[in-house]
Amino acid sequence: MDGKNQLLHKENVAKYTKKDIVVVLCVFLFVLVAYFIVPTFDVGFDIPQDGRPIVAKGIWIVAFAVIFTVILRKDKSLASIGIHSKNLFRSLRLGFAFAFIPVGSMLVLGIVNGWEFNTPQNMLFALLPVAFFAASEDILFVGFFQTRLSGFFINKNVAIFIGGALFVILHYPTRIIGGYFFDVSTIFQTFGWFFMHLTFYSLFKRYSSVFATIVVHTLLNWSTRIWIIPAESEWVIPIWMAVSVAMLFSVKYLWEWRLNKSKA
Repeated sequence: MDGKNQLLHKENVAKYTKKDIVVVLCVFLFVLVAYFIVPTFDVGFDIPQDGRPIVAKGIWIVAFAVIFTVILRKDKSLASIGIHSKNLFRSLRLGFAFAFIPVGSMLVLGIVNGWEFNTPQNMLFALLPVAFFAASEDILFVGFFQTRLSGFFINKNVAIFIGGALFVILHYPTRIIGGYFFDVSTIFQTFGWFFMHLTFYSLFKRYSSVFATIVVHTLLNWSTRIWIIPAESEWVIPIWMAVSVAMLFSVKYLWEWRLNKSKA
């Protein structure tokens, strides 16, 4: 992150107080409790290519209604959570560049295992719901939660750890309810979720824009829809996710290290 963007980001997050943290915790608890309750609803249909009931979509809409109301009353715009047009093309370009890692690795994984390609129709129908939930999580956890945490806590490592922990915890309800919370795949996924959040926030800080994060997150999740994955091979996916996220994290770190070195 160059000096100008770094300074801008620090200025944006420096204004947050205890009141902002209280809002963060309240919104997080609302979404967490809702994710325990949602599976009890029998709505009769699911979002295409996604196992979550459509009720989950309403949960995010309610959460964002609260968040956007709070932000607009205080800041008069949504720029503080990374929703703005400044550096939009650069942010999107950054997202697509890093998305090559999970999409490329998934293509290689499917070819090596001899999996069958999903139909173009199924892949296309999967894109919208995947993008909705990825964007929802990114706006909430990266744009809203992490910026407030990073502004409030003096120790930035503590702030990012808390943000990552919250991101991990939100993914646990479906596993607890499904009865596979203590299996090996959850260990790999926990690792993946935590470092996913760290990587996403690092991408966000580059231009104080959430769009790079949304692109990477969407294509990371969507890439599992490229193939028709046999049931006996599903155990590979959590491992692939953890490895892909580790590669994303490493490449992002090395890229920033080279940028900083070249300017030294």
